[in-house]
Amino acid sequence: MKFLEKVFTIMALIGVLIKLAGLTGGLPLIALSLICLSIHYLLCGFFLFNDIRLRDCFKRSSYKEITALKIIGSLVSAVVLSVLIAGILYRLLYTDGNMMILIFTLALNVVFTLSLAFTVSIRHIAFYKNILIRSAILLIISACLTIAPSKYLDLQKKKIITEQVTCIDNSLKA
Repeated sequence: MKFLEKVFTIMALIGVLIKLAGLTGGLPLIALSLICLSIHYLLCGFFLFNDIRLRDCFKRSSYKEITALKIIGSLVSAVVLSVLIAGILYRLLYTDGNMMILIFTLALNVVFTLSLAFTVSIRHIAFYKNILIRSAILLIISACLTIAPSKYLDLQKKKIITEQVTCIDNSLKA
């Protein structure tokens, strides 16, 4: 489970580097990896946060130390992290209204991260610290994407638009 999370994260980082280098193929790689990571959190988040291996998910011994509070916390965390990744993906793929969605997910992430930080400061449980680390990383990425001017994120989109306008102008001149 943690291996897949690392693979999808590294794929997303490689996609961002490809995009920043101006090469083609960065956006599909980012989209594929973030969609897979979001689905991974949504479907397997309970097992990931409770350190249950997929092959041990049908063994009763895997669930001995899991309380009802951990079940609720891991399910809520899985849904929230999945939505946060979807918001980041929405911003990176240049769809209309992307800033409002990113601000909503950023606000959701701030509330979620602060509540986790409060819980960690009271209980000192490693279960919540692992979720807090993931949430804080997504908070930093969301904040950077919110602050970053869209002209730096839309380089490829502007390039495509100018090529289309150039083609239209050339066809009108002919």
